[in-house]
Amino acid sequence: MDKVLKKGLFFLFILALAGCGDEDDGKRFLPSPSGQPGEVVVWCNAGFWKSEYGDTLRKHLKQPVHGLPQREPAFDLHHATDNTFSRVFKTFGNILILEVDEGRFTKPELKIERNKWAQRQAVIRLKAASKKELGEALTKNMDDIIELLNKAEANRIAQKHKDLGDEKLNNKIEKLTGIQLYTMKDAYLAKEDSNYVWIRCERSKIEGGFDHQISQGILILKTPYESMEQLNNYAVYNLLDSALKALVPGPVENSYMKIDEVNMDVNMKKVNFRDKFALEMTGLWRMKGYMMGGPWYALHIVDDGNNELISAFGYVYAPQFSKREYRREVEAVINSIQL
Repeated sequence: MDKVLKKGLFFLFILALAGCGDEDDGKRFLPSPSGQPGEVVVWCNAGFWKSEYGDTLRKHLKQPVHGLPQREPAFDLHHATDNTFSRVFKTFGNILILEVDEGRFTKPELKIERNKWAQRQAVIRLKAASKKELGEALTKNMDDIIELLNKAEANRIAQKHKDLGDEKLNNKIEKLTGIQLYTMKDAYLAKEDSNYVWIRCERSKIEGGFDHQISQGILILKTPYESMEQLNNYAVYNLLDSALKALVPGPVENSYMKIDEVNMDVNMKKVNFRDKFALEMTGLWRMKGYMMGGPWYALHIVDDGNNELISAFGYVYAPQFSKREYRREVEAVINSIQL
């Protein structure tokens, strides 16, 4: 959320997006959010939706997600008008309301409301005096709006993990590693040590009359931290590849998981993770010696207080299905980490 509150930003932000699970007494009897994960309802008039500003909105919100083997948009969009909003879309989890009113607004204004018509709902309202002002304001701050939507998605998934995950498993991981987190439902420890844990979740889903495998996993490593040299590209890749080879075997002899740098470049950026320096990474993995692969997400967190580097690597294998939401689930586990 810190990135949204930038110097010079001329919007008024009313930030009601609190931490997951903190429902106001007056909101706790609201219905659960409807719609599917990753869906965003855009409530605006047809003229704006069909204009060049609507094109820009769709271009940004439907941009492909990096690190997935197939093209998948960041969000699935629904356009709502006054006639359809209350009847169909009012309780969806993510709502973006775009409003023009020459009489009431002297400058663009952005408000964010949580739990407006449903639990864990994020409603973003952008208002301006003209279509042009609204479109320009929307374009200028699209990255911040996308971040808010991603935060809302992450909060809902984290709350689901908190409600449905195995508390005994979470406590065991904390005792082994000193790391607190919320695992997903049906997760279990495949391997464990004081310096690493491999968390797995194996499921199946019926498609076309057949059961298809869905595998998700999180590998968390603790290594001594000595210098920032450990966070250069070569060092990070070597750390991940060495750990994956040693700890995540494939289904046949001498097969193992590794980073796939042939089919996709790794995306890496510096982030602030709970006031600690971290690297966030996305890319593809493949199984050496066997035909398997999929997306992954990782955080490398510098824990200065304990002179440790915490590396958390989450992967997905779901060859018959879209991968976006499965990867968001492992991201939510990793981002729930408390040191």
